[in-house]
Formats: sequence, C-alpha cells, structure tokens
Amino acid sequence: MKLSKNKLQTFRGQLQKQHDEIIVKLKELTQSTDPTTEESQGDLADQANADASSAFRIKIQKHARILLAEIDIALRRIEAGTFGECSECGESISGARILASPATTLCIDCKAELESEKSRFLKK
Repeated sequence: MKLSKNKLQTFRGQLQKQHDEIIVKLKELTQSTDPTTEESQGDLADQANADASSAFRIKIQKHARILLAEIDIALRRIEAGTFGECSECGESISGARILASPATTLCIDCKAELESEKSRFLKK
C-alpha cells in the first residue's frame, strides 16, 4: 500500500525537523570542542576527565552524522517516490515501522532476515 500524499508530507516535515535539530546540535558540539579551551590545563585527573569528555562528544558527533545521512536518504526517497517501500523486496514497510524509524529502508521481514544472517556470520 502506497503512502498518501498527506502522510508523505507529514514524514517529510518530521524528517526535515529532525535534520535541522541535528545540524544545530552538531554546531553546538563542534563549538564546544574548541581546542583552545582550558581542557589542556590541570592535573592528571582533570586531563583524563577532559579526554573522556572529548571522546564522548566525538562519539555523539559521529552518531549524529550517521543519522543525518539516513535522514537525507529518506528525504531523497520521498522525492523519488520510493519512501515506504522496502529496498530489498519492494514490499510496503508497515506504518508502525515507519513511525518508529522514518529513515528505515527495510520492511520488518527483511530486517529480521538481515539480523539473522549477521548473527549466523558472527557465530562462525
């Protein structure tokens, strides 16, 4: 079942809002990682704390960039008319799955199969 134009507009709006919020957060994180801050001063405990804080910010930035890429793909799929279709089997992705993860490209069956294959591969 194809998504209605109204639903597509709703998802486009949600995805664009998420995109814009992530951009703002990334800018804030980038500004807070200024190397000229006082993080380079202090005792070893302060230095370790600063290093851990910096590593955590970098991890958050990486995750945010991955999410941005997924959102961009979803927005392009909306424009191409393929949003809501499984990229593996071509069937419709359930509305509940799209609501839970609008950037998803796989239906629940294909996602389960992929996870099963990963699991089998890791056990070897």
